[in-house]
Amino acid sequence: MDSIQFSILTGVFSGILTSTIIWVFMKLIYKVFIPWYQNSIYRGINISGQWTSKLSFGGGVKVEQFIELKQKGHKIVGLVTSRNYIPNREDETSILSVKGEIFDNYVDIEYRIDDRRFIGRGSILLKVIEGGSRLEGSLLAIDRFSSEIMTSDNVIWNRK
Repeated sequence: MDSIQFSILTGVFSGILTSTIIWVFMKLIYKVFIPWYQNSIYRGINISGQWTSKLSFGGGVKVEQFIELKQKGHKIVGLVTSRNYIPNREDETSILSVKGEIFDNYVDIEYRIDDRRFIGRGSILLKVIEGGSRLEGSLLAIDRFSSEIMTSDNVIWNRK
């Protein structure tokens, strides 16, 4: 192999290797270091744990929810298991993924249904009350059955 081909091959290989090292380093910073740093400097309330909620909507629809939240710094992720009791329909259970943030005792959460066969997404804004044992606020969502936008001003989550 002559020196020009060797130089090109070495340059391409070192460029790929350098790009890979930089990519791994950036992933490490964003996935490990920044969350660790945010968690170590965060001084607000921690809402990690299990929560429950009961909601009522128009048409006799009742919903019981079991919420599992994990908090790192001001970031929140979790799952909601929602048992839906709908008149003239079979009861059903849905799993929702949630992500959001907490700032100044307000929790801003977005959720989406994990089952891609159905639509289902919305936003919840909650205020931390009673020293962190309750969250109260409002919901804005897409109704799965009518595809209409619905709201509820009476969302209450109780720490389990």
